[in-house]
Amino acid sequence: MKPLSLLIPVILFVFCVCDFEVKLNCTEQHDDKFPAELYREKICQMPRIIGSCKLKQKRYFYNRTANECLVFYYQGCGGNRNNFKTKLYCDCACVQHAIESNRSDF
Repeated sequence: MKPLSLLIPVILFVFCVCDFEVKLNCTEQHDDKFPAELYREKICQMPRIIGSCKLKQKRYFYNRTANECLVFYYQGCGGNRNNFKTKLYCDCACVQHAIESNRSDF
């Protein structure tokens, strides 16, 4: 494998993360786990559900009132899709959409 081919994913990751932090510029191209309408209209409106087992996994959920992704500890078993492994995924799926929706209201 060529060294350059190993470097390209790293460069793309750094570029995407830096761009996100500066402008919160997320698109479905960042991750195909973001089917736009599904997340925006359904998942981001779901309540936080911690689950009913004894795991303790750090996750993020979108809080509509605060318009931000907050940390919670998922216990496994049950829950819903408003349960993101990273803050970046949560922000891209829900916070960015809320910002875009507010802009289109004007």
